[in-house]
Amino acid sequence: MAVSRIFNQFTLFDIFGNLIPGTIVLAALVSVFPMENVTQIASAPLGIQFLLAIIAFALGHVIQQHASEAAGKRETFKFTILSAQSYDTSPSTGVDDYDGNQRRLYLPYYYWNECIGDPVREYVGQSLVGRITVFPARLYRSVIEAVLLVKVKKDEPLPDNRLASKVWKICKKKYRLDNNYNNYGDLLHLISSDLENHGTSRALRFQAIRNFQRGMWIACFYASVLYFWVEFSQFLPRLFYDWLSVIGIQPWTPAILDIWSPVWTLWLLTGIVSYSFWELKEKYEEEFIEYLFTDYVTSQSGELA
Repeated sequence: MAVSRIFNQFTLFDIFGNLIPGTIVLAALVSVFPMENVTQIASAPLGIQFLLAIIAFALGHVIQQHASEAAGKRETFKFTILSAQSYDTSPSTGVDDYDGNQRRLYLPYYYWNECIGDPVREYVGQSLVGRITVFPARLYRSVIEAVLLVKVKKDEPLPDNRLASKVWKICKKKYRLDNNYNNYGDLLHLISSDLENHGTSRALRFQAIRNFQRGMWIACFYASVLYFWVEFSQFLPRLFYDWLSVIGIQPWTPAILDIWSPVWTLWLLTGIVSYSFWELKEKYEEEFIEYLFTDYVTSQSGELA
């Protein structure tokens, strides 16, 4: 009964954002243990399995912290509201608006799209060929953001700001905001709280899915790095084993070598899945903001009167 009450308190954020990504990383870690240890863990009693679930949940929080820093400060909401306030475009997000390390990291992505991607897209349009052309640049972004925790490209506003204009009109009246208000992070939290109080959960479900996507991006990235390490260690076994001996660790054969062969295919698979979730995370940000605006206008329709 006590265990069931604990699980009844879990939310979509807990399950999709923390537990599942944490389980992916924990499974990857266990798979590099010796086979006898993996067998013991797989046949462990229920109490040990419950402890592993707690460890996976804790790992999920670490993954989400990494994912939050890697994703950077999302400003689609801010730029769209700014666009709605001025009935014009938001502040420019061109090359000249980048500075420091972010500019240096953005330039390779920018030049690939401008010098290679744009000419191809002009010729073939938004076809599969056009998307494949910009794949190296987008893959570069996903890896750099995960490794360096620096957001390479700035967000842009939604192309249609009519809903955002209605949201801003409601917020100005309801929260007594003036035209100089610029705490857009707080405003986003206020809107989310209002939606939760009104029982409007669609946008919040979208937010949970977004957290799941960015969590899976980083979780699979961890797994990919781990399997790359296992594969690489096979090419330099003597150097690898000598290094382990120096730090007092007895070398072992990872169980994954017996479970999955060749390991490089698993490294490639987890890398592909990681990149795929990065793409989903990027596209879902705009969808989340769109649904947030729609749900908020619907829930606060009386404020427009």
